[in-house]
Amino acid sequence: MTVAAKSLHDEIQQIKFCREHTGWARDKWLRRNNWEQTCQSPGSYWMWKKEIDGETFLVDSNTAERIQEHLLAEQDYKERPEEYEE
Repeated sequence: MTVAAKSLHDEIQQIKFCREHTGWARDKWLRRNNWEQTCQSPGSYWMWKKEIDGETFLVDSNTAERIQEHLLAEQDYKERPEEYEE
């Protein structure tokens, strides 16, 4: 393996390592916010499930992350509306 090829291989391995750890951190964060990971879904795909205002959401990890970010922002606005006034 050439030096350039080894360097590229090392960079790719580092990217894979970072993606894996980012995924673990996201999964832990979703669980802390009451999301449940389940394969009890159409097609038996692993998805994230959460009941919000009486409605059950069954979504992929990226969508669960976005929904949770929105829920937290909404909660923050309700708790501290004065910080959002112009």
